[in-house]
Amino acid sequence: TAEDDATVTFVSALPSLPDFTLTKVASPIEITEPGGDITYSLLVTNSGDAGALPITVTSLIDNLYGALNLLGDCNTVIGAVLAAGASASCTFVENVTGSPGDIIPDTIDGEATYSVGPVTTTLVASDDASVTILDVPAELNVVKLANPTTVVEPGDAVTFDFTVTNTSPVDVITLNSATDTIYGDLNTLGDCDFNRDLGPGDAYSCSFTTDVTGDGGTQVINTAIVAGVDDDGNDVQASDQATVDILNTAASLVADKQASPTTLPPGGGSVNFQFAVTNTSPADALTIETLTDNVFGDLDGQGDCSVPQVLAPGESYSCNLDSVIVGDPGDTHVNE
Repeated sequence: TAEDDATVTFVSALPSLPDFTLTKVASPIEITEPGGDITYSLLVTNSGDAGALPITVTSLIDNLYGALNLLGDCNTVIGAVLAAGASASCTFVENVTGSPGDIIPDTIDGEATYSVGPVTTTLVASDDASVTILDVPAELNVVKLANPTTVVEPGDAVTFDFTVTNTSPVDVITLNSATDTIYGDLNTLGDCDFNRDLGPGDAYSCSFTTDVTGDGGTQVINTAIVAGVDDDGNDVQASDQATVDILNTAASLVADKQASPTTLPPGGGSVNFQFAVTNTSPADALTIETLTDNVFGDLDGQGDCSVPQVLAPGESYSCNLDSVIVGDPGDTHVNE
């Protein structure tokens, strides 16, 4: 024969089992290119019912940044014992970068354990937070200067200076055109060559010299327009204008009168009078409306004289009149 026995012990009811939850939050959730510092906040909780067994946080791993016990103050969470309903939190800061439109996901996987008698159970939890990279529009700045800013009519040489700056914080801009509303393609003028890339903050300068002409009292206004595309494929354009004032110069005439001969025999004789009028204005055309002599009166129609006459700057008009001059020996004949 043989025998054996078994014993059953009656104990109080088992406690409630715990639960483990993990919450991750990124702040801010949007940042402009190329990125910047993001603060990640983590909250771990024993979310079991009241009276549930405590849990011990044993592991927190970030898929991008590794073990959290090395980040921020999260070492205080690893090993924390959480009663039912209790929580622990920590934060860490990381630099998040990317291209415009990128969404950077970041996930934390956590583990916690609890024990019932000799049996230890592992609980897992996970949560993620995403950061979106926003585009910063690229910008160009164009400065155009005229030197000098005033010229006397009809005009003079003026030097135009250009400076183009990429004021974008991150984007490279490829310049592909530069035109002037008066002078056309700037790449053909002076030492200008706008076919180039400008990195963030980079600038390019050039100049050309040309004659600026016009009537007195007017302005010559011309605008430079520079265009390109940034490294995100977006069109970029900027412009600036320069003004040159044309100063007026007073019109002027010079009259010249010659007599041939300048001496006559007793009793007088025939004298040829030549009249010349020159427009000495630097820019203005003049219309000679009257031509008179204090002796011969209105010269229009006398000899080969005829008015009106239009004279361009620097142009002259001359005509002749033959007249018999009489007088006694020693007399002087004067006419204006």
